[in-house]
Amino acid sequence: METLQLASLLLGPLVFSLVLVLSIFHRGEIAAHKLLGTMRLSSDNGLVNQPLFWLSIAAPASYFLATGVVCWYGHSVSITSEGFSNFIKISALPLGLLSLAIPLGVTVARFHSTEQTAKQISIASNQLSIAQNKNNVDAFYSHRKEFFAYFDKIGTVTFIDTLVVEYQINPKLHGLIFHGRPETGTPEINAKLISELISRIKFVRSCLDKVLRDEDPELTLTWYTNAARDIYWISLTLGIREINTQLNSVSHVLTGFYDDGAPMRQRSLGTTTVQAIAAYRVAKSYILTILHFAGDEKSIDEVYDGEIAHIDTTSAYLRVNAGGLVIERNFAGLPPTPWNVESVPTTA
Repeated sequence: METLQLASLLLGPLVFSLVLVLSIFHRGEIAAHKLLGTMRLSSDNGLVNQPLFWLSIAAPASYFLATGVVCWYGHSVSITSEGFSNFIKISALPLGLLSLAIPLGVTVARFHSTEQTAKQISIASNQLSIAQNKNNVDAFYSHRKEFFAYFDKIGTVTFIDTLVVEYQINPKLHGLIFHGRPETGTPEINAKLISELISRIKFVRSCLDKVLRDEDPELTLTWYTNAARDIYWISLTLGIREINTQLNSVSHVLTGFYDDGAPMRQRSLGTTTVQAIAAYRVAKSYILTILHFAGDEKSIDEVYDGEIAHIDTTSAYLRVNAGGLVIERNFAGLPPTPWNVESVPTTA
């Protein structure tokens, strides 16, 4: 019997408190999932709307009453100093249990405050992420816009009175030269492609120099077709319309054989020395314009490294060979190494 009474004293107030809180917050509907919900703190609601907070108050109060009934049994009310003194003496345990409401309530309040702080941090983090994403998108498209504007500001440039270049680039060029997505912000330059472009333009420079010097006539056609191949590759990659259309329309298809015996067919760079040099300088100018926009000083220095004056800057290409203009001579079918021409230029 005493065991049952002890169990009732220990568990009864807690069960009563739970039922009371559930009844108030869940309109009398008592279920297991609602019991679990009562034990959770919600950062969406204030402290006074937290069932666990009221449970932390109701439970000590219930234990106060339950133990108080036991302690007060057989005593009468006496509103005297002796009566109050006796009340304090016999109510030490109930009052001690009641006082637990303060630390329990404070603890719950702090936990709730922590939940709200965590949610605020999460919301702030999400807002920051959204703002950062917007900034990244703005930076990406601003970079693309400035890239197009950079080329537009150059305007129209005439190279050696031969090729008139308007610098109107294909919109796809930005995505080719720079790698990145709008959400990651300002894109990075495509280092692999830039390296390929620099390697090819420097190779073209060397090839054209060998063509103009014509020191080994048997290899001059090979050097010329190599230069033409790489110039057209660069112009197709960067979308240089003046080479792809304007120059291409006045060019021949050269035929022959490589050193290994493989057949060779290559569109020429026009039919004159000036046209070949102009095509090279246009391709070089496009590459440098891209590098200057990107601020890639190292790559810019690589392009300039090893410049040959009569190829890159002066008109000495007309006088570098005492025997005359090698390209014009070979196109004219003159000895010692006339070039085989498969087709004649078409009118643009």
